[in-house]
Amino acid sequence: MSHKYTVLRGDTLSGIALKFYGDDSLFPLLAAVNHIPNPNVIHTGDVLLIPDLADTFASNDSSVPAVTARNYANGDGVLGDAIAGGRGLAGHSHTGIGVFGESDTYEGVRGVSHSKDHGAVVAINDSPAGGDAVYGESTAGEGVRGVSHSKDHGGVVGTNDTPGEGGDGIFGQSDSVNCRGVHGVSRAGYGVWGDGGRTGLVGMSTNGDGIFGQGKNTGVTGFHGDPHMQETSLPSAKAGVFGASEDGAGVMGYSRSGLAGEFFGDLRVQRNLEVDGDIFLPGADCAELFDVVEAPEIEAGDVVVIDHNGTLRKCDSAYDKRVAGVISGAGRFRPGILLDSQNAPAPNRRPVALVGKVYCKVDARSHSIEVGDLLTTSSTAGHAMKATHPADTYGTVIGKALAPMQSGTGLLPILVCLQ
Repeated sequence: MSHKYTVLRGDTLSGIALKFYGDDSLFPLLAAVNHIPNPNVIHTGDVLLIPDLADTFASNDSSVPAVTARNYANGDGVLGDAIAGGRGLAGHSHTGIGVFGESDTYEGVRGVSHSKDHGAVVAINDSPAGGDAVYGESTAGEGVRGVSHSKDHGGVVGTNDTPGEGGDGIFGQSDSVNCRGVHGVSRAGYGVWGDGGRTGLVGMSTNGDGIFGQGKNTGVTGFHGDPHMQETSLPSAKAGVFGASEDGAGVMGYSRSGLAGEFFGDLRVQRNLEVDGDIFLPGADCAELFDVVEAPEIEAGDVVVIDHNGTLRKCDSAYDKRVAGVISGAGRFRPGILLDSQNAPAPNRRPVALVGKVYCKVDARSHSIEVGDLLTTSSTAGHAMKATHPADTYGTVIGKALAPMQSGTGLLPILVCLQ
């Protein structure tokens, strides 16, 4: 049975161990039980707990461990060695922790394996009600961290071999704002890689990112078919998400009621674009870029005609059959489709509305304009006017007025329909 001893003047921990156990080498047991960091330093009047050696293997005292070992040199506190296939070290608890490791500066528990078929540390939970085989928790660092120095193996690998419906190889969940269920970072390879018969990777979060990937080349990569397609087809591609497939969709999005995909920025399609439904565009007209003369003088809303060299300029005569259209972008209307953009700066080109709604400069000083009136070029530079001579309108009509203007000049919404 354990009892207590008050340190006397001149006592040493090894001397106390010799006194009670007959073996001064057992002083580490007294140091561990009494939480003495330096076994060479004890103080007169200290009250020490002296456990019975029998109790150190079966303890009923919550302050006394069942087994205690401490190594003050650079060696093992506990070493277990099994020759015939058993466990080198086994821990079992009915209600608490089977094995507990704690360290102030290094790993609390470290496992090393020299077998290619066995893990250094293996955790198994065979509870019918389910539970975690591995649970990691940290207040400031990673709950679980895995590091691999092999190019063919991952730092952390999750495998689920449940037949039938199966489960997740890796499951990540976060309940905190701006935190990730799964966070993968790669300096040169894949930030997160998932491979599964059903789902390669599943991430779920109530407040943050279910899956977050960050990489030098690609943050998150998904393949169907040959994974080397990324290396052979798009060697210079850098993307937050990369998807590739040999015979299906590289990236697919599905939604029952909302948007299946949403992009903030420009979208480039290098091959064909197929649409089974409708296309909704916020713009009002279909425009095409044309070369213009005196580009700084031409602005949105100007009526333009074809010059002798094929470029466009402001109109300056009435009923001009060379009329090409109206420069798009004035007022509240913007082009819905822009043709011949060539994806390059065009300081001497302007978008000309070919069809649709556009704001046009008009001159109503000679004739007021009503809704539905045909409009043609005028002698006021860059302005349209009401067509009042039917014999001269053929080939000179710009479009129809969508609003009235009684007099003066200004911008008027029109429906472009060259005729």
